[in-house]
Amino acid sequence: MSDGAGLGIETLDALLARTRRALEAASSFGPQGGAGAGTAEAGPDAEPIGLRGEGEAADGLIRVTVSPNRLVSLRINPEAAGLPVARLAEEITTAVNAGFEQLRREAGTADAVRDAQTFATGLSAELKDLQNESMRSMAAIGQALEDVLARMRGPR
Repeated sequence: MSDGAGLGIETLDALLARTRRALEAASSFGPQGGAGAGTAEAGPDAEPIGLRGEGEAADGLIRVTVSPNRLVSLRINPEAAGLPVARLAEEITTAVNAGFEQLRREAGTADAVRDAQTFATGLSAELKDLQNESMRSMAAIGQALEDVLARMRGPR
């Protein structure tokens, strides 16, 4: 039914199918760029895979890694041993807070990715419905045109 001048039913169907597949592929990737993002463990303390924050203080002598629910690691360079105890505690607190601040930024990015994936999934479903409806509509229009042409060619 297409004459190459516009969108025929096959071209439209192929375009909608390709768009839907691209959206489905986009919605299947996790915030860390891999397929099937999930959690490291199940339950109320479950943490998103790869969600970590890192902080440092005292010119890099104190380094921490945090996850949403815990301090994962604390590394204190032996050179920091010369600091007064009160200052050492202050620097550790600064490093931990910096780690959690980075974690909050990472979590915000992960939330945005999840929102985009949810949107893409919904849009993909709508495109699938549109594709199916357009196929039915184009088939009905094609049949109606064939009926009109048959009547025009009928007995004169």
